[in-house]
Amino acid sequence: MKEIEIKENQLREYMKSHGYEGILLFRRDTFSWLTAGRISHIIRSTEFGMVALFITADQKYCIANQVEKYRMMEEEGLGGLDYELLEINWWEEDYIGCIRRRFGALKMGSDKPLPDADDIYEDLKKLRFSLLPKEIVRYRELSLICTNAVEQTCREILPGDTEQEVCANLAGKVMRFGIEASVALVASDRRIFKYRHPVDTDKKIDKYAMVVLCGRKYGLFANLTRFIHFGNPPEELIRKFELVRKIDAEVIVNTVVGRSIADIFKVITGEYEEAGYKDEWKLLHQGGPTGYATRDFLATPKHHEHVHNNQAFTWNPSITGTKSEDTILVSKNGFEVLTDSRNWPSVKIKAKNGMTVERPDLLIR
Repeated sequence: MKEIEIKENQLREYMKSHGYEGILLFRRDTFSWLTAGRISHIIRSTEFGMVALFITADQKYCIANQVEKYRMMEEEGLGGLDYELLEINWWEEDYIGCIRRRFGALKMGSDKPLPDADDIYEDLKKLRFSLLPKEIVRYRELSLICTNAVEQTCREILPGDTEQEVCANLAGKVMRFGIEASVALVASDRRIFKYRHPVDTDKKIDKYAMVVLCGRKYGLFANLTRFIHFGNPPEELIRKFELVRKIDAEVIVNTVVGRSIADIFKVITGEYEEAGYKDEWKLLHQGGPTGYATRDFLATPKHHEHVHNNQAFTWNPSITGTKSEDTILVSKNGFEVLTDSRNWPSVKIKAKNGMTVERPDLLIR
C-alpha cells in the first residue's frame, strides 16, 4: 500500500471511530504529512498554509482561492492525487461556508480551533508519530544536508565574523536545497553562557561559537547543534562537554520503543544529579519527539505518552555554556543518529547498559 493511501486510511479510521463526517486541515505540518511532503505555505513564519484540505469518508478536496489553486493542483500535484478543487474568493476566505454550500451541515474535526468544528490537532499528531519507510528515506536526506551545512558553516567561521554573518551563511547553505531554516541560532563567547536560546546579533566572534539549526523540508525537521573553539578551550569547558555528552548518551540509549516519556525523564534528571548539576535541567527544555514539528511536545516528568516504533527524537541536554543535540530515529532494532555526517570530531561513550554511543565533540581550530 502506498504512503498516501496508508495515511488517508488512518485518517478515515480516526473519523469513523470518532463520528466525524469530515476533517478540515489548515496547518502546514498536517498538509505535508498527508500529502507525502508537499507544501502549502507562502508565508514562512506561520504554521498555517494558504489552502485547506477537506477529507470525507470517500472523497478529498482542496479548498483554494484564485491565487493558489493552480499551483496547488498542478505544481504541488494535488490534482494527480485525486483531490477535487473547491474554489473560494480570496477576499472572503470562507472555508466553512464553502463546505456548507457543498455538503450542508456536517460534524467536523479540524487541526485548528474553529466555531463549527472540534479541534483535533493533538489527536492528529499521534497519527504521524510512527514514520513510514519513504518518510524515513526523506528524513535521512534532509538530515545529512542539514548536518553538512552546520558543520561546514562551523569550519568557515573566522574570528571577527559576526553572528549574523554566520547565520546568513548557514541559511544560504540549506536554502539552496529547498530547506527552510525554521530555527537558526548563532552565538559566541559570553552569550553562550548567558542565554539558552541566543538569537544571532551583530556581535563579533572571538574564541567560542555555537551553531544551531532546525531545518525543514518535506514537512520534516532535522535538529542539531555544533560548537567550535579557536585555540585550546578552558579545562572547565572541556569538563562540561564531557558531562553533557554523557547525559545525552544515557538518554539516547534509554529512548526505546514502548518506554514512557516520564520514565525517560527520570533518567534525564538522574544523570544531571550524578553529573553534579542537579537542577540544571530546569534552565532549558530537554527536547522530545520530533518529525513534523521541531518538537511534537516537550518531555516533562509527568508526560504520559510513550516511544513509538520508527519515531524521531531530539534530546538537547545542556550544562551552562554547552549542549548536546542531534536528531535520532528510534525503532525496535535500536536507534540511528540521523544528523551524523561521519565527518566531525566525536567521542565514543559507553553507557551504563553497555552500549556505545558516539557523540559530537567540540571542534578545536
